[in-house]
Amino acid sequence: MTGGNAHSHAADRAVLPIGVHLTTPDARVRVVHARARIELAEVAGGGLLEPMPSPCRSLLLRVERDVADEDEVSLGVQITTDSGEPLSPGQSALTVDLHFWSDLADVFVVPSTRFTLPYPNRVVGSGEVLDVLPF
Repeated sequence: MTGGNAHSHAADRAVLPIGVHLTTPDARVRVVHARARIELAEVAGGGLLEPMPSPCRSLLLRVERDVADEDEVSLGVQITTDSGEPLSPGQSALTVDLHFWSDLADVFVVPSTRFTLPYPNRVVGSGEVLDVLPF
């Protein structure tokens, strides 16, 4: 430090509640955690061309909306398999953890919500939210 003006940034840091992540100095995003069952399409049916590692942030989750002017909303999600196995084409009845970093997840992610998994311009899977868990 120069000029004898040492400042500890520890006092500037706030303790964040579990499930809240700091994205910028003044912004907080609540991470929504859910359990879901997914099915992934076969390669021949337009599915993934190869397995994706778990956890995976490469897929979006798309849910339908009940708003006349907008049919669906896409949410950023991290998908993690229970066993850590990759997300592979053709898997069915795979139970996974979903961690959303979108505030809209609070509105659209509820038990029994059906969703699709687009990547990048085709649907490679689908699923249903089983439960929304406290973080």
